Order: sequence, then structure tokens, then C-alpha cells
Amino acid sequence: MSLVITSTFVMSIAHAQTAFRCEEGGKAVYSDKPCVAGRAVAPTQETDAQRARSEKANAQLRADNAAVNRDIKDREQLDAKERAANRAKATAEKRSAGKAKKGKTKTSGSKVKASKNKAAKKSKR
Repeated sequence: MSLVITSTFVMSIAHAQTAFRCEEGGKAVYSDKPCVAGRAVAPTQETDAQRARSEKANAQLRADNAAVNRDIKDREQLDAKERAANRAKATAEKRSAGKAKKGKTKTSGSKVKASKNKAAKKSKR
């Protein structure tokens, strides 16, 4: 696709020629051949200075786009790492909360049983 666009652009530059402006009956007429009373108009191609500025601007634009793309990619990777860390943390918290809940029930239950057993033994004596 880009090859077609590039070749079309190159061909259009290759066909550019000097245009001549003629005045006929008070109206401006443009031609590819000089007229008797006409004067030459600047070529339709851009000058070397314009071309150099254009190439420099295009190079800067490409560099800026590449930098933005790198920044976006880096940010996406950082976000993905943060999401994975948050999921791992949440999973670990759920597991520890579940173990703590089970552990508290067993511990408090066994402590209660143990204290009841001690009280029962003391009362029997």
C-alpha cells in the first residue's frame, strides 16, 4: 500500500514542470509553453530549502511518534505488572483471611473447651 502511495508521489514530482502565466484579455491563463506577453511562474516543485525543511519536519514527526509509542508500550507494561501484583496481593489476603478465620474459630473453640475442662476438673476436686 505504501509503495503505491510513494510511487504515485514520486511520479507526480517527476512530471512537474515550469508553468507560464499569460494575460489574455485581462485574464490570467496558465500554460506549459511560454506565451508572447507572458511571464514565467515559479515551478510547481518545491525548492531544495523547502524540501529540506519538509524532510526535517517529517523526521522529527516520526521520532516523536516513535517516542510516544514507546511511552505507551512502557506504560501498558507497567499497568499490567501493577494489575498482576494487585491480583496476587488480593489473592494472598483472601487466603490469609480465610486461614485466620478458620484458625481463630479453632483456637477460640479449643481455648473455651480447655478452660471448661479445667473448670470441670477443679469443681470435681
